[in-house]
Amino acid sequence: MKSKLLLAVACICSFSISFAQSVEISNLGTEWEEITSVDGISIYAKIADCDFNIGYDEQRVLLQIKNSNSSNKIVQFDVNRYSNDECLNCNSNGESHRIVKVQANQTISAECAREENIEMQVYVKFVSRETPDALNKIELQNIIVTN
Repeated sequence: MKSKLLLAVACICSFSISFAQSVEISNLGTEWEEITSVDGISIYAKIADCDFNIGYDEQRVLLQIKNSNSSNKIVQFDVNRYSNDECLNCNSNGESHRIVKVQANQTISAECAREENIEMQVYVKFVSRETPDALNKIELQNIIVTN
């Protein structure tokens, strides 16, 4: 009985959960700003106008994840996207789910790139053309940190 209790406690202690962190796009700057911290993991965000050689340039929210722990972590979260305060993907089936593996004492940063670290980028709008459904807010939800 005692060993089952210890196993249950160990399972509970092996991960941490944070429920939701809302980020207004208009409040983001071009420098990294911490938006939440869970179990030695800090998540930062900034806004960037991404200049792509092909196609339209896009404004994106870029994320950065810093692991201050001495062990590797897996960070999972959902990104809810809002336009005119209406959630565009809140009822999606896994479309918004992101999984990022972060090594011990490592920082991973998204950069403007169409295919690299795409799980750490959120499209906001086109830079040089009208975007009727431009995002005004994102929400990081169901943030889970595991070993």
